[in-house]
Amino acid sequence: MLPFSYHPDLELIADPTLLRVPELFFNAARLDRSIALATDDYLRLAVPRIAAITTAV
Repeated sequence: MLPFSYHPDLELIADPTLLRVPELFFNAARLDRSIALATDDYLRLAVPRIAAITTAV
């Protein structure tokens, strides 16, 4: 699953628990590669709507 939306009709939603970590790691469209991105940079670039999509355990 891509961490960005490139289609204007596809809304990107991120769970607020993502804001608790300094870095996020994404699949780089290959099974043997990942990308690390600072959470602040991800929020600035992707501009997701922050909404709970998981339940707290």
